[in-house]
Amino acid sequence: MLEVNAGTEFFLEQNLITAVLSNTNSNTHVPESVVAKMKTGDVVHEFSVMELRMLMRKLTSDQLSHLASSESSDRIELALRMFMQRYPYENSPY
Repeated sequence: MLEVNAGTEFFLEQNLITAVLSNTNSNTHVPESVVAKMKTGDVVHEFSVMELRMLMRKLTSDQLSHLASSESSDRIELALRMFMQRYPYENSPY
């Protein structure tokens, strides 16, 4: 479980996220393109298409379908999962 500091801000490139999530078999997007940012204090973490694609391999088809079809706050979970993927804790599934 990840605890998020109060005041943490999230920025999501909704159109790019939708395109990547909807097109799982294509590499048409530049891997370094930023899909999400998480700002905590003065530190900004940027997450790329490549990191999103890595995370997508760990999601079920139902999860992918839900996230691709809905630009909801559920997508903040993507940024959190990419953060945990980048900075795994001991015994973490990421």
